[in-house]
Amino acid sequence: MGVMKYDVSEFPTEFNNDNFKVVGTGGFGEVRVCYHTLLGRVALKLFRITGSNEEIQNAKKEFENEAKILQRIKHPHIVTFYGVTSLFGREGLVMEFMEGGNLDDLITQNILSWTGRLRLLHELISAISYLHNHDKKKAFIHGDIKPQNILLTTSRVLKLADFGSVNIRQQTGVSQTTFEIPHSTQHTWPFTAPEFLKDLFADKTPTMDIYR
Repeated sequence: MGVMKYDVSEFPTEFNNDNFKVVGTGGFGEVRVCYHTLLGRVALKLFRITGSNEEIQNAKKEFENEAKILQRIKHPHIVTFYGVTSLFGREGLVMEFMEGGNLDDLITQNILSWTGRLRLLHELISAISYLHNHDKKKAFIHGDIKPQNILLTTSRVLKLADFGSVNIRQQTGVSQTTFEIPHSTQHTWPFTAPEFLKDLFADKTPTMDIYR
């Protein structure tokens, strides 16, 4: 089954003055909130078409990788992927819009009870365990788990996002990356496992997700 493709005509140009509002940015490009005629409010992850040739090629590879990965995974604590589209000459991923923000914002507010913290931790572990174990032959290694990539619904249900840096590891122990981009763009250094700080080309294993 192929990836669902949405036409530009399915995205009205106006929606309560919030249509196409930027809600996040990164090396890949930007995330905008917009309205789809059938899906309602969605997040649109648009990939960059400016910058150096290397940056553009890396963004393209990340888009292709993330679409392939998201098509293969489905879990209550992983953000829902609807399909792909092309807007303004840019490729984009159409995804569930998480109105509750991210875990980094919630931590800054310092309003979580210990019970709430443990519940969110359990939900995150559930998502990571699914990635590592749902396929009997391969483990999906997220590679960039950090508070900014942990999103929340308005009722504070946790969902893991940003799968552009996922690597696939054969259960035989041989690591296979679905694509290669400069390591500096694949990791957020404060959340990087020690073995990667020691060797940027170290083999990716599930333990690097658990470290975070």
